[in-house]
Amino acid sequence: MIFVMRFPAILALSVFCPVVCSLAAFAHAGDSDWQKHIKPNAAYLRAKQRPAFSMADPVGLVLSHSEKEQQRQAAETLRAAIAAAQERGDRRFVISPGQDRFADNQGFALNEAEDLTLVAEDVTFWFERPASALAADPKGLELNHCRNVTIRGLRSDFDPPVFLQAKILEIDEQAPGYVIEIDPLFPDAEMDGGSYFLYRADGQWIRHGYLFYRESKRIEGRKHRVLLDNTRVFAAHNHDEANLQLTHGACRIGPGDYIVLPWRRGKGILMYRCESCVLEDVDEYASPGMGILEYQGKGGNVYRRVRIMPPPGTRRLHACAADGFHNAQTDRGPHLIECEITGTSDDFVNLHGHFGVVWHKLDARRYIIGQENLGELSSGELLTFYDDETVERLGKARLTSRA
Repeated sequence: MIFVMRFPAILALSVFCPVVCSLAAFAHAGDSDWQKHIKPNAAYLRAKQRPAFSMADPVGLVLSHSEKEQQRQAAETLRAAIAAAQERGDRRFVISPGQDRFADNQGFALNEAEDLTLVAEDVTFWFERPASALAADPKGLELNHCRNVTIRGLRSDFDPPVFLQAKILEIDEQAPGYVIEIDPLFPDAEMDGGSYFLYRADGQWIRHGYLFYRESKRIEGRKHRVLLDNTRVFAAHNHDEANLQLTHGACRIGPGDYIVLPWRRGKGILMYRCESCVLEDVDEYASPGMGILEYQGKGGNVYRRVRIMPPPGTRRLHACAADGFHNAQTDRGPHLIECEITGTSDDFVNLHGHFGVVWHKLDARRYIIGQENLGELSSGELLTFYDDETVERLGKARLTSRA
C-alpha cells in the first residue's frame, strides 16, 4: 500500500510557553532554573512584566447590561462598515477604540478578503453566546479564504467564560472526586465529563498529566461534586512517596486549590485556507477550543507578538479548551514570532500534516486516493508518496485534475 501526504514546512518558531516538555528535565530544580540553559526570548521578558496573579482581582467581564447592549449595537455597525470597506476595495480600515460584542453566537468572519489591513488598537471583540447554549459550538473570529490580510492590535474574549472555575472544598477518595464551589462570576452548570485542570490559589498550574472526570453534579447552590473514574490522581499527588520527597510535599492536592472544567467546542480564531495573512500584537484571552486553528490552504501566515493567555489583572486561571496554536494541512507552515501561549488544555503548539491512502492505480498518471484525511485538494497542489511499511519516500507529483 502507498500513502500520500501533504505537510507544511515550518518557517519560523519563536514562542514562550511557561511549561514545555523540553524543560521537564529542569523542572525539579525550580521554576527559574531553565533560564540557566535557555536564553529568555522577548515574549518571556514581556510576560514577566505583567502584574502578579491574585484571586482578589476581577474576572474581567462586562457586568453592566446597558454597556453590553451598547457593545452589541457597536458590533453590528462595525460588521456593516467592514463589509462596505471590502466592497469598496479599501486596503486599510481603522476600528475605533472600544468594545464590540458579537451576540447570539454569530462570531465575526472575514470572507475572501484580500490586501486588507484592519487596525484594531485598543479594541476588544467579545464573542457572546446565550446562557442557554453554554455547551454549544461557540463562534469566534474567522478568516476564510483570505490573502494578505493583516489584523493588528486586537483583543478577543468570550462571554460567558468557556470554562468553569471553582475552589476545591473537599477531596473525596471514596467516591472518588472533589467537592467544589463555582466562582460566582463563572457559569453554574452541571458538566458531562471531559478533561480538567488543577491550579493553586496563587495562579500556578499544578503539574499533572492529562486528567479526566466522569461528570459533575450539583449538591446545592454553586456547590458541585466532580466524579472521577479512579483515584490515580490522588495516589500520584498525595500518596506517592517519591513525588512527595522530590517536591517536599508541594505536589499535594487539597482544599483551597482550584479546578477548571472546560467545554471543548469551537475555535477562538480560525484561519481557514488563508495565505500570507498576519496577526500582529493580538491578545486572545479565551477560546472554547483551539486558540488558533490554521487549517488548509497555501499558508505562510505570520503570527507576531500574539499572546494566548488569561487577561492580565484578572483571576481567570485558564485560556483555551484545547491546543494553543494548531496547524494542519497548509502548504507552507506558519511564522510564530515572539508569541506567548499559556493556560491551554492540550498542546501549546501542534504542527502537522495528514496521510491519505492510494487505493488504486488506474494507469501511469491516474490514481484513486482516499481524500478524507487530506482535506480539500486543489489543482496544482504538491503531493508526496510513501511506502506504507518502510515509509520510504517514493516521489512527488502535482495534482492536475480531480474527478
